[in-house]
Amino acid sequence: MQTNLFIGEYQRDDGNHPALREREHMHQYAAAKCLKCGLCLEVCPNYVGGKTFFGAVFANDCYLVSARNKTKAKEMKKLYGEHFGKTCSKALSCMDVCPMHIPTLASMAKLND
Repeated sequence: MQTNLFIGEYQRDDGNHPALREREHMHQYAAAKCLKCGLCLEVCPNYVGGKTFFGAVFANDCYLVSARNKTKAKEMKKLYGEHFGKTCSKALSCMDVCPMHIPTLASMAKLND
């Protein structure tokens, strides 16, 4: 499956408090450091060949796209729910093994709001 989707550029929301903007910026930076190495998929008890559950890589990408491309945000949250949110057991082994220490739980929280 090939996807052509513009993630978008970081845009400051001037309506937010500066501390909240900075925290959001730092989380986007952390999520964007994903190497796509697949270690999170190897240790995930829910991942079985990527048929319906796409793993932490997908969750972080959904967060990045929805945070940066407001026109795609609703669609990304729906896809996140179908292919990650509904079936993740929250074992969080993905966070333990990630060489970039990506805070996947924070991405999940932002997409579940």
